[in-house]
Amino acid sequence: RGAWRRFCWPPLVLALLLLLAACGGGNAPTPTVTPPTPTLPPSPTVAAAPTLGGVIWAKAIDPKTGAPVGAVSSFLTTDKTVYAAVHAPDLPKGATLSATWTFNGAPVEMPPQTVTISHEERRSWVEFHLAWHGAGTWPDGTLKIAISVDGQPAETATVSIKRPGGAVRDDAP
Repeated sequence: RGAWRRFCWPPLVLALLLLLAACGGGNAPTPTVTPPTPTLPPSPTVAAAPTLGGVIWAKAIDPKTGAPVGAVSSFLTTDKTVYAAVHAPDLPKGATLSATWTFNGAPVEMPPQTVTISHEERRSWVEFHLAWHGAGTWPDGTLKIAISVDGQPAETATVSIKRPGGAVRDDAP
């Protein structure tokens, strides 16, 4: 019986250790769960908003091209018409530009001016204007135009209207 223990016991312990090692020793590894990556439908392609050149204030507009003639940085109260022209080289056929005006922060009482592009011309100008039809002259102040393309704001600009010689009218509203 003693010899059996001496010769059998070490191989039996070794066999049990190898069996436990092969089975993982009872510590089963924790499985890693990787959720599937959702496949999203491709996002719709959104066309870049058309860009406009800045507003150019002018005394007149070329009747053939619509380009501003006689660009100015301010108008005089004696000028009868104020022109605002924007260069619109990237507007597609059917695009609609609308302009609203304010004078000294108050809306100018008139419907928005609207222009729809009827051709695809790369170097086109779009013109908006206000004409003074009342008695006397424009009052002193600041005129602002806000232009949108297809209902999205695109450009704003302001211009001063001053008395000749820079004097301020005392009858201005």
